[in-house]
Amino acid sequence: MEQNNFAKRLQEAIKAKYGARVSAARIARDLEHASKFQIQVTSEGVRKWLLGQSIPRAQTVAHLEVMLGTHLVFGHSVSRFADMSEAELLACREQIDLALKAKAETETV
Repeated sequence: MEQNNFAKRLQEAIKAKYGARVSAARIARDLEHASKFQIQVTSEGVRKWLLGQSIPRAQTVAHLEVMLGTHLVFGHSVSRFADMSEAELLACREQIDLALKAKAETETV
C-alpha cells in the first residue's frame, strides 16, 4: 500500500516539475546529475518506483525530494525507513527542509 502511495506522490511531483510526461531514463539521468552522481539509478529502478513496485532507499528519496522540490514521504511507515531511529528520520527531514529552502531562495533571486 505504501509503495502505491509513494508512486502516486512521485508521479504528481514529476508532473508538477516537468509539466509533461517524461521517461524513467530522463528521471534517472536528472537524479544522477542533481545528486552530483552520489546516486546511481537505472531507468528500470525508476520505472518500478513509478509503478509502485518498489520504494527507493532513504538517501535516494532525499535527493528526489530536493530535485523535485517537494516531500514524497510522510510519517515513518515506509519499510525502507523502519530500521532508522526517530532521531535519524527527523535529522533526515531537517536536512531535506533546509535543502528545499535553499533551493527556493536561489530560484527567487
